[in-house]
Amino acid sequence: PEIADEDLVRAFLVIRANSVPFEASGPEFMHLLVDLLNKRVTPVMYSRGTLGEGDLFLTSNFLATMVGRGDAYYQGVRMSAAEALKKAGLKALSSRIGGGTSNAYADALAVLLVADGREALEWADLIHGMDKLGMNSSVTPMASLVQEKRPFKWVAWDAARIMDILKGSYLFEKDPTRILQDPESMRASYIRQGSAWQAWAALRDNVLVQINSGEQNPVVLLDASPSDSWELSTPQFMQYYVKGGPLSHGRHGYVMSAANWDPYPMSNAIEAFTTAVAKM
Repeated sequence: PEIADEDLVRAFLVIRANSVPFEASGPEFMHLLVDLLNKRVTPVMYSRGTLGEGDLFLTSNFLATMVGRGDAYYQGVRMSAAEALKKAGLKALSSRIGGGTSNAYADALAVLLVADGREALEWADLIHGMDKLGMNSSVTPMASLVQEKRPFKWVAWDAARIMDILKGSYLFEKDPTRILQDPESMRASYIRQGSAWQAWAALRDNVLVQINSGEQNPVVLLDASPSDSWELSTPQFMQYYVKGGPLSHGRHGYVMSAANWDPYPMSNAIEAFTTAVAKM
């Protein structure tokens, strides 16, 4: 099926453009990617066809638009890619430089999950505060000194956040009719929400590394030298050392096989956050 969410495709393009400097590509490819974003030319992309890590077939969809093939949206209107490029004043690529392995589609889904997840957790904290007010609840479980007895950082942070939301409310006034303890589901909500915030923060950190790093195979280590680390000077690694010459203006480095395309640091964090939200 076609990816119906234009924001998802545009997020994909942003991440893909951000990864281009890590790979062997040309300025023409990079500039057109940025122009597609700025002119709001959105390739028609499909949500199936990947083999797994690397989103190999799925992430090839956008390349058709870049060479003027297939369909695209221009300012939200679907038309042929060639026409969309023409309306935007852009030229199709004169070569097929670019593409390759990329997790940009999965990365885009994760980026939007981080944004939506933060908003959902912020609302959850506000709603919990409203629930407390509506049920004349006890606020003692969230006291800062209570948290110090079991110092989970994010649980304490969320308790303090909800206490700040409630600060100045009638819940801090003496009320002889107020029950000593709320139902467990109410009393411990801040613990589950704080745990979800912890999982969210881990996901955010992993996503930031994922979208701002190189994942191509092989990896080009420009200006790397045998003296940079012990293994680089061994006979096995020296097979992949490229000496500088006239065509490289004296620059040197290594070209080596890599597995940086594997997304499991991020995908495991996605699953952990999903589990934390479900438990919340």
